Amino acid sequence: MEKLEITKDNALKAYSDGSDSDRELLDRLFPGKLKKLSIIDRISAETPVQDACKILGLDFDCIHDDCEDKYEEAEKDIKVVAEALREGKDPKDCFYYPYFYRSGGGVSFGDYDADGGYSVVGARLRVDTPEKARHLGKVLEPQYKTYLTGQ
Repeated sequence: MEKLEITKDNALKAYSDGSDSDRELLDRLFPGKLKKLSIIDRISAETPVQDACKILGLDFDCIHDDCEDKYEEAEKDIKVVAEALREGKDPKDCFYYPYFYRSGGGVSFGDYDADGGYSVVGARLRVDTPEKARHLGKVLEPQYKTYLTGQ
């Protein structure tokens, strides 16, 4: 019988980039060998919006079709990534969002904050853990700058 070999890095990449059925197959082929990547690990700093679109089954090339300006594109990017990070949880049950400091003409990521029962930001922009809020702020800092300043 002929053996087929795969490196762990290639298997993990296939696992993180694949569909649910791809991950099920890899789990059956390599039981207990592949660490299931957290949602934070699946949304990279390099391509967060593309990664989120892949997770949600959206066509990245079409998500800005109804946007009229850079502000709407930034808002759409934030909503898509936040939705992926929530992993199906109702936005009304999520209370964490990135917090930014405004200095001079710029905006920089600061930390996260929690919305305790009233909405300071739109529900669709919130996530369910402080870690996810930090990740959202770090990977989408340019989009947040546009969203918060309109520039």
